[in-house]
Amino acid sequence: MRIATELDTDYVAQCFVNIALYLKSIASDIYIDGLPCSVDKHALTIAASYIGNENALVIIYEKDGKAIACLAARIGETSFPPSGLGTVGNIAMCWVSEDYRNQNIASELVDEAEGWFAKKGVNIIELSYLAVNSLAEKPWSHLGYYPFRVFSHKVLEI
Repeated sequence: MRIATELDTDYVAQCFVNIALYLKSIASDIYIDGLPCSVDKHALTIAASYIGNENALVIIYEKDGKAIACLAARIGETSFPPSGLGTVGNIAMCWVSEDYRNQNIASELVDEAEGWFAKKGVNIIELSYLAVNSLAEKPWSHLGYYPFRVFSHKVLEI
């Protein structure tokens, strides 16, 4: 495991896109349909916003010198401001290449991120995943992350 550098921006962007491609393979809605199918300027901008940011962490997991997994996280405001929690940690993305799943790699990445948050004095970590993403629900709950808020949407016929 290592901290990502600017040289990893393309790989980190690809991990964000990999999640989008997976979501597109299992569902279609107004949010998912607009996700990128390949690394584009927007994906690169998102990846770059994490790398080198003192309030963000990007971890690359390598096996035999090849990047196979990635986690991106940052410190920011809670997704539920009325709670009064203020600053929390947020895990934005955790991706493990399909061939390497079920080997506790995600758990190692999350443990590293939790340690980083703790060192920064952050003791609450939030994350989100789409309701249709059953692949995400099981490992996140196994790691102790449970839903506390549901976002819903409706498309008006105008």
